[in-house]
Amino acid sequence: MATKRGKTWQAYISYTTPNGEHKRERKSGFKTKAAATAYEAERLTEIQNGKFNSDNTLFTEYYDHWLDSHFKQQLKTQTISNHLSTQKIVHKYFKNFYLQEITRKDIQEFVNKFSETHQASTTKQTLIRLSMPLKEAFNDGIIKTNPTSNIKIPNIKNEVKSINYLETDDMNKILTYIEKNDITPQRFSIYISLLSGMRLGEILALTYDSIDLDNKTISITQNKTNQYPFEYVTPKTPSSIRTIVMPDKFFVQLDRYKDKYPKTDIHFLGDKHEQNYYTRELKNIIKETGTKQITFHGLRHTHASYLINNGVDVAYVSERLGHSNISITQRTYFHLLQDKRNEENDKTMALF
Repeated sequence: MATKRGKTWQAYISYTTPNGEHKRERKSGFKTKAAATAYEAERLTEIQNGKFNSDNTLFTEYYDHWLDSHFKQQLKTQTISNHLSTQKIVHKYFKNFYLQEITRKDIQEFVNKFSETHQASTTKQTLIRLSMPLKEAFNDGIIKTNPTSNIKIPNIKNEVKSINYLETDDMNKILTYIEKNDITPQRFSIYISLLSGMRLGEILALTYDSIDLDNKTISITQNKTNQYPFEYVTPKTPSSIRTIVMPDKFFVQLDRYKDKYPKTDIHFLGDKHEQNYYTRELKNIIKETGTKQITFHGLRHTHASYLINNGVDVAYVSERLGHSNISITQRTYFHLLQDKRNEENDKTMALF
C-alpha cells in the first residue's frame, strides 16, 4: 500500500514465501501515488513469478518457489522425485546463502565436497538440477552472473569404485534355492536378475508379451518407477532398450510361475508394490542359504562379473546390461578386466 513521505510516495509490498516466511519490501522516491502503486503491482507480479528481491532473498526461498512453479509442468514421477532429493541437498548446503551472493566458487566448492561421497554421475545430475533455477535467475536479470558456468566435476582417473557381487558358488546357491522352493513374484524377480543382469525396474515392467518363447529372448522396453504412484516409462537411454537371450532354465521357471499364477496383472511380477517389497525377500533368501550379503543391484553386478570371469567379451556384456557405452562397463568392472588382462599377459609371455 503506497504511503506519502514528505513530498514523495513510498511503495510497500508484503508477501509470504513458499516456506511460510513473511517478507516486506519498501521503496521510496516516487513523485506520485499512482507511480508507487504501479510499482507495487509490478513487484507483486514479479514475486508471483519467482522474481524475489535478490538482495534479501535466501537461495533456498528462491529455489522452493522455482520448484513449485516447475512442478506445474507435466513431469514424470521419477523426475519429481529427483528434484525433491536435490531440494533437500540445496537446503543442507546453501541454507545461509542469499541468491545475489552465490558465486561460481561457492558452487565449485559444493561440487567438490559432494563428489567426495557420491559417484560422478550422481554429482553431475545434481549439478544440472541445481543449475536450472540459477540459470533462470540469470536469464531474467535477477542475478548479474551465472554461478554455475564452467563448473568442473572432479575426475579422479585412478579412482575405482568397488562393486559388491556374488561368487559363482553363492550365485548357484540362490538359483538352486529358488528352483527347489515355492515360486513367488519376489523370488522369480531375483532369479531373472541373476540370469539376465536386468535392473529391478526393468524386471517389474515385464509383460508376457516381452518374452519370445521361440527365440528364447526377453525384450526390455520399459522401466517401472520405484515410487508410488508407479509409472511404466521408456528408459532414458536408447541402449537400455534391448533384447537379450535367456537360458533354458529361465523358461522352466517361467512355466512353473504361470502354473501357480494363471491370472496376473499385465506386469506379471506385480503392479502394486515398491521395490523394497522385492529386496526384503532377497535378504530372506540370503539368510536361508548363508550366502554373502548383497543388494538387489548387486545381482546385476553378479551377472556381469560371472560373464567376464568366464571370458565373455566385454562389448557383449555392455550391450546385455544396456550400458550407454562400453567405457561404463570397463570402468565399473575394472578390477575383473585387469585380472583378465594379466592372464593374457602371462599367456603372451609363455609363447616366447
